[in-house]
Amino acid sequence: MSVDFLLEIGCEEIPAAFLEPAGRQMSKDASSLLAGNSIDFNSNIISFYTPRRLVLYIKDVAEIQSEKEVPEKGPPRRIAFDEKGEPTRAALGFAKKWGVDIASIYVEDGYVYTKVKYGGQETHKLLEEFFCRKIIESVNFPKTMRWEESGFRFARPIRWILALFGDQVVKFQIADVKSNNLTYGHRFLAPQKIEVKDAADYFDRIKNAFVVIDAEERRQTIASQLTGAAKKHGVSVELDPDLIAETANLVEYPVVGVGHFDKSFLEVPAPVLITAMKKHQRYFPFSAENGQLAPLFAAINNLPSDEDDLITHGNEKVLKARLADARFFYDEDKKKPLEELVEGLKKVVFQESLGTVFEKCERLERTVQFLGELLKCEAPRATARGFAGKESIHFVAPLDPALPHGAGGRRAGQHVPEAARAARLCKADLLTSMVYEFPELQGIMGKEYARLSGEPVEVCEAIYEHYLPRFNGDDLPKSAAGALLSLAEKLDNLTGCIGVGLIPTSSQDPYGLRRQALAVVQIVLHFEYRVPLKVVIKSILSHLKGKVVEEHEEIINQTLEQLKQRLRFVLEQTGVPYDVINSVLAQEERDDLMDLSNRAKAIVELRKDENFSSMMTTHRRVVNILKSAPEKIPQLDPDLFADEAESVLREQLLKIKDKFLPLLDENNYVGAFEVLKPLQPAIDKFFDQVMVMVEDAKVKDNRFALLQEVADLFNRVADFSRIVIA
Repeated sequence: MSVDFLLEIGCEEIPAAFLEPAGRQMSKDASSLLAGNSIDFNSNIISFYTPRRLVLYIKDVAEIQSEKEVPEKGPPRRIAFDEKGEPTRAALGFAKKWGVDIASIYVEDGYVYTKVKYGGQETHKLLEEFFCRKIIESVNFPKTMRWEESGFRFARPIRWILALFGDQVVKFQIADVKSNNLTYGHRFLAPQKIEVKDAADYFDRIKNAFVVIDAEERRQTIASQLTGAAKKHGVSVELDPDLIAETANLVEYPVVGVGHFDKSFLEVPAPVLITAMKKHQRYFPFSAENGQLAPLFAAINNLPSDEDDLITHGNEKVLKARLADARFFYDEDKKKPLEELVEGLKKVVFQESLGTVFEKCERLERTVQFLGELLKCEAPRATARGFAGKESIHFVAPLDPALPHGAGGRRAGQHVPEAARAARLCKADLLTSMVYEFPELQGIMGKEYARLSGEPVEVCEAIYEHYLPRFNGDDLPKSAAGALLSLAEKLDNLTGCIGVGLIPTSSQDPYGLRRQALAVVQIVLHFEYRVPLKVVIKSILSHLKGKVVEEHEEIINQTLEQLKQRLRFVLEQTGVPYDVINSVLAQEERDDLMDLSNRAKAIVELRKDENFSSMMTTHRRVVNILKSAPEKIPQLDPDLFADEAESVLREQLLKIKDKFLPLLDENNYVGAFEVLKPLQPAIDKFFDQVMVMVEDAKVKDNRFALLQEVADLFNRVADFSRIVIA
């Protein structure tokens, strides 16, 4: 027979962020405990949670623990039995220990054994003895508290515990709270005690007590009510899934209430109002038909409300104060041009070992200019708007003209002076009152204040976009200047932090260097930048004199390693096989991420060729025999050729090189590999007719040199020895 088990831990309000992880952990721990103690149950363990309760529901739990026989090992046979085969005191003691008859012991592998039965206990008893307490005691929270003398810690004080196995109460105690069959409904709408018969009765009664126990149901209710409220007021609303999930964990009975704020606040930039509503008050903003903010908001309440009750008026009053502060900060910040704040960055520390934010901005200016030179800039006659007397420099990416350039086939046309100007101003908004109060708005307010200061549009956009992408899946910069500055910013962060020993570990990455490395990869691949990273990193290090603690070569290698690992991640996400990625990343001297990506994608295409596997087999033979070559192979001497196959292979190599190398210069790796195909018969003939490992050392080394030339040719594309051949 089996029955349902229900455990409810009733608490003071638990922080919203704690609930989902706690629910997952309870389900996982319950599954492990039941399985580890041979208690059969329905595999579907469900956890529910609201701010005031954590609930564990397990269907069809066996009433009796499963039995199993386990062999228990005893003393060696020579000790357990005497010369006549009679049991000794050791054997008798072993039988007594396990409560079995001496006749039940048996000998195996020179030792005595007996089979001991385990299990068969009542599940109800096991739940009382350890299960319930273990589940509650093992829940981890970011922060815990004590509230009574025993010293037991939990996220918030436990006020009641309901524990039912079928219709029986599972009796145990945690801290100063004893379990029973009582629960409580909504704190205000149904605060009285509720007696529960069993699990099915619990779900009926809790629903009638104004508690929506299922978090997903609360989320759906909020989304539905928001959509309905927007339709009623003729506006639209963004159903932000993160905000919906958060607000759903703040209430037990979600009700959307719509409030109003004064239209005069709409003079403040929309991002400020949205941040104040969403981040600080957990309100949902509404938008009018023209896409502009409407003077309306929605709050998720824990009680029924309308637009004319105390709850809504209270929400309006709180938001009004918050928006008034924002408007004051905005008006004060507008009094100073952004340029006037730059000098103050000399007093703001970027990182203890890396100096001030002002110094960082100076490095960014230099790096932007340097990147512009590397990406082969050309300076046309026209001057950039807002930079009288200065030529506007536009990038022309050094790529194959036949290839598309960036998303949508656009070419990189970046404005270096605009990017350099943005580099000087990009951190100035850190000193504004608005960003001090709303740190989430850095970059956003920099763009707005730059616009008010009369800076060119390109500079304003770059100030905002240099933070992008902030996380995996975030928007990439759209403007050329923004992409260039973002690239410089993230490379500076990587190089500087690694240079002072802040290298990410498996468990720690406080400066988000992996995220920044991923952003570099995403920008490079999106805009198809051909950047020699070693040169850029060396340039950044030249501006960090006296600050970095590692050797420059070591910093360069560690920085490149971080970038290549993120490139590996991106290529894996796009379906490139692991062995192909290994083949291109194995060439440590290559530091052009775009080129490495192109090589990997070319090999993926090449694998579709019916001759690819046989060519890889031939290449593998070359690589394997070269493992026996001396560390330093002498230069090839054709005069030492003793077999026609050697001469044929050499002639084929020279003929192929003339076609192969130009194709490599054009980054046409598929075409270059096609050119290598005629080399295969010559290599096969060489191995059929020529013995490499001969006694004559000069002849042997000369054959090694010939094969090394073959391997070097293949290696100009990738390390094909790492390709897995089916």
